[in-house]
Amino acid sequence: MEGNKMTEKIRIMYSKTYRFSFRLVACVLVISVLLITACSQKPTEKELRAQFFEHKTEINMLLKMQH
Repeated sequence: MEGNKMTEKIRIMYSKTYRFSFRLVACVLVISVLLITACSQKPTEKELRAQFFEHKTEINMLLKMQH
């Protein structure tokens, strides 16, 4: 009888740790996939040049407004 209670406790503890580790692994996988997709979406050189000229014209307009 006492052995049955012990094995039941071990089984419950094992299932809890198994569920926790499964959730942990799932979270790590999701985060790593999100990081990989975020890093792979780097802007192209054309887009960067367009942004640069856009900012440059905005800065020039602001400087002209100050004078």
